[in-house]
Formats: sequence, structure tokens, C-alpha cells
Amino acid sequence: MIGALLVQQTRWVQVEQSLAALRAQSLLRPELLADVDLQRLAELIRPSGFNHQKSARLRRIAGWWQAQGGYPALSRWTTPDLRGALLGQSGVGPETADAILLYGFNRPVFVVDAYLRRLQQRLAGRTDGDNGDQALARQWLAACDHDVERCRQAHALVVIHGQRNCRPKPDCRGCPLQPGCSYAGSSILARR
Repeated sequence: MIGALLVQQTRWVQVEQSLAALRAQSLLRPELLADVDLQRLAELIRPSGFNHQKSARLRRIAGWWQAQGGYPALSRWTTPDLRGALLGQSGVGPETADAILLYGFNRPVFVVDAYLRRLQQRLAGRTDGDNGDQALARQWLAACDHDVERCRQAHALVVIHGQRNCRPKPDCRGCPLQPGCSYAGSSILARR
């Protein structure tokens, strides 16, 4: 959950530095994180960027986590209830909530992120907005047979593909999806 909050608007390599600093100070435990001095926390997570905003969010969500009874209690919640509660936390949007559900609680959900939206738009087009994201999540969840490990693997592959090939300015050379991609042969790409 800490990683999911820290990775917002930054790269995972920066988050790893912040997590290492928190680990070195034994602050990955919610009961300690909830009470840590905000300035100290902000300094420890500085590599992740937006450190003052993220430190306040981390402390609040750690307090919420503790108040709910921690992992043992929260893991008994239904997926929709847990997702709704996560979305009620400051700084937790659908992508972050779903990442927490998939990776932290082993729930069969599909994380819709910028990489997936871009890939889907280039391959087949999609509708914008929350309904489009919800439909996209359902489509990919079904393609993964509602299996947690398949969802994780597919999400990881989408992220890797988005980082290597399907970037904002794409590198379509050698892209394994090029034959089925309407964007790869488009005039938009030719002008770049």
C-alpha cells in the first residue's frame, strides 16, 4: 500500500529508494508510520517526489489502517467494500485502490493505468471517462479468467510494453503488437 501511494506521479526506481529509507528506519509498520513526525517522513520519502503531500497521506492511511484492525480485519471485507473504503482515503484514486487490492490483498481486479489506456486506445480505440475505465477493467479481468496471478502478470506485461514501446511518443519498431495495431500504420505516426 505504501508503494502504491508513493509511485503516484513518479517512477518505481524512486519509490524503491524511499522504501529502502523507510525500511532502514523500521517505518514500514503501520503503527509506527501512523505516529512518525511528518518532517522526518517527508525527508525519508523525498526521492518519490511530492514528499510533503505524500507523507501526510501515508500517515493518515496508516492511522486508518490501524483503526480498521489492520490486514487481518481488512482482508475479511468484500472487494467492493474494501475498494470503496480505499477510495475514501485522501490521495487514493481508482488506480491506486486497484493496485492495493491486486497486489496487497490478492483480489482479482485489473489495474487500469495510463499504460493500459494508451495501449487500448492505439489498438482498438476506447471511450473516455470512468465508464470506459470500468469497462476496460472488466474486459481485462475476464481475459485473465478472474485469476489474481494472471492479472498481475498481464498488468506487468502492459507496463513493460508501455515503457519500452507504447510510450507517449511510441517506438513501434519491433513491437510485437504492430500487426494488430491501428496506430502503428497510421498517418499520425508517419508525421512523427
